[in-house]
Amino acid sequence: MIRLLKSIGIPLVALTGAFLLWFYSTLNRRYEETVELPIKLVDLDQSLRPVKPIPETARILVSGTGRQLLALKVKGTELLVSASQSKRGSNLIRLTGQNAELSGSPGVKAVLVKDPLYITLDLDAVVSKKVRVIPDIKTSLSSNTAITGSPICEPSMVEITGPRQNLALIDSVTTRYLHIKNVVSDTAIPVFIRLPDLHSITVEPQTVKVRISAEALTQKEIKDIPVRLIDVPHGVLAVIDAHVASLQIAGPKSAVDAIRKEQINIFVPYSRFELEGSDEAELLVSVVGDVQWSNLQPKSVKLIKK
Repeated sequence: MIRLLKSIGIPLVALTGAFLLWFYSTLNRRYEETVELPIKLVDLDQSLRPVKPIPETARILVSGTGRQLLALKVKGTELLVSASQSKRGSNLIRLTGQNAELSGSPGVKAVLVKDPLYITLDLDAVVSKKVRVIPDIKTSLSSNTAITGSPICEPSMVEITGPRQNLALIDSVTTRYLHIKNVVSDTAIPVFIRLPDLHSITVEPQTVKVRISAEALTQKEIKDIPVRLIDVPHGVLAVIDAHVASLQIAGPKSAVDAIRKEQINIFVPYSRFELEGSDEAELLVSVVGDVQWSNLQPKSVKLIKK
């Protein structure tokens, strides 16, 4: 058995050593290979920004040792394209060894950029302005709860920065969509701003607070509200058989508590009796405030001519 192991072990060691020697030699031999790398603009004047996106990646013929090319694929290497000579307006940049190099891959050489051969770079001056934030919010209320007013963003304005011609197309931004469930009281939630669908735009701040006002629903009865007969023709003497009425109002507690008799208008136009051909007509109600009314008593009145 020992003799058998020796007879197998020696060739195995020799084979392993030969493989390692071949592998080492392969890693240190130079090769050329076509790779696809992301493009990154560098040396761009800080007062300028691209108006439109440039190609995201480029196909490049690179040269390097097997070890270097292997590292290239795992390092996140980028093709750095210099825009140092670019001016405001349209610029045509030819991708060559003079204005393009590989990042973080020493020893690897960019032999040839195969595609794209050129980059069209449209630049405009960087400007800033303040725009309104519109909340994109959906709320689901718990039972016996009501929203009071519209959602409010804090701050209500944000500053956007980017190429002048792109900013000219923007007069407001929105928050990212958010569904807030089971709202029972006043709520404030931080929400990210949705970036406009235009290139090179930044927003500051990137988040705002959306405030939602909510209150418990309540109701109360209001009695002895004056009832008026209106639009009586000149020379006609007439009255109605009810001078006061009562009704129920319902809504958010603060709105209900704020309602006074003076904010409730109960009336009937004289013309209603003529249109309906009757001496009885239904009362009309107008309420100033964020409430609903119901259970009007009496619902109708009779006309009494003198």
